[in-house]
Amino acid sequence: MSDTPDKDYFADGLAQDIITELSREPDLFVIAHHSTLVYKDSPKDIQTIGQDLGVRYVLEGTVRRTSNRIRVTAQLRDAMTNGSIWAERYDRSLEDVFEVQNELTGAIYSTLLKKLVDIGFEQSARKKPADLGAYGHVLHSVGLIFRMTRANIKAAVDAAEAALAIDPSYSRAHTALAHAYLHRALLGQTEDTREDLERARAEALKAIEADRDDYWGYGVLGGAELWMGHHERAESALERAILLGPNSADMRALNALVLNFIGRPAEGLAEINLAVRLNPRHPDWYLPIWARALFLLGRHLDAVAVFHRLVGSRTEPPPIPSFLLMIATYMAIDRLNEARDLVLALLQVSPDFDLARVPQFAAFKKQETLDRFLELLRQAGVPQ
Repeated sequence: MSDTPDKDYFADGLAQDIITELSREPDLFVIAHHSTLVYKDSPKDIQTIGQDLGVRYVLEGTVRRTSNRIRVTAQLRDAMTNGSIWAERYDRSLEDVFEVQNELTGAIYSTLLKKLVDIGFEQSARKKPADLGAYGHVLHSVGLIFRMTRANIKAAVDAAEAALAIDPSYSRAHTALAHAYLHRALLGQTEDTREDLERARAEALKAIEADRDDYWGYGVLGGAELWMGHHERAESALERAILLGPNSADMRALNALVLNFIGRPAEGLAEINLAVRLNPRHPDWYLPIWARALFLLGRHLDAVAVFHRLVGSRTEPPPIPSFLLMIATYMAIDRLNEARDLVLALLQVSPDFDLARVPQFAAFKKQETLDRFLELLRQAGVPQ
């Protein structure tokens, strides 16, 4: 819908781009663009549209232009209840109309997709495990992973394995299991971190084998390769993930993670900033990626400000890589007491942790960067 008839092309183009991006998601059933155009000039109520098209949810929006500004609203509606589930407003400058269109497409896609995943998780959580099909188990696993607590990760592994028991060839189930193993390793919940990383890598490869166009498979593969020290492979996997899902905020964030560790933090900062723009209500695992880029660029106080957000958003201690990054950052600005308090908190989570294990959780490609990082941790009191 547009309030400026001669600018209909913008509203039509934006709708088509959003449909194209959502259609990349193999688990979503998305109505083609030409089938939705009839409702533009002959509006109907949401429940009728849902019945006509056989869909549960309808995304509607408006485009308004004033001077050199444009305002886009988007609202996700439940076609069964006619209720509003999610709504957002985007205000942008119209200096480059097509660049604005691309940016809005990415923002709406990322935030809407996260909301759909949340809806699926909430629905699956209300059902008994016996009533969930493979897709329901995957939704449940993904929802648990994104909440990233130590208790959740075990349940995420179980849910992904339950999906694979139903359908061993299901790409998203392999991806979910790989992701769960990856987080379990980073949370320090396994006696053999390397073994869990190898499991994550193997499951990600199975996901890609089952669906060559599933960007999440490549994204998780890149994460596993990175933490195993295979930097070139990680970079290659994320390049493929972004090629397949250019508007995925999560892929941009994972790419920033890789760029930070291979020694390109300025590019990493640009990527994580883009991820945050695409998904303003991003999960908290974006925050340590953002902080690491700032740390590597010498912007330690800015990194500390991000840490405050991270700690405030969590109900339990962060993953081990985040602990180490916070300790090193506080030492870099001579805040020794805070650094040592964090060392004690780390040892409560992982009592046997010592400097020899740091490279498993600080996958820097450059040896001099790792050496500096280790020295800051040693000064803070991490056991040798």
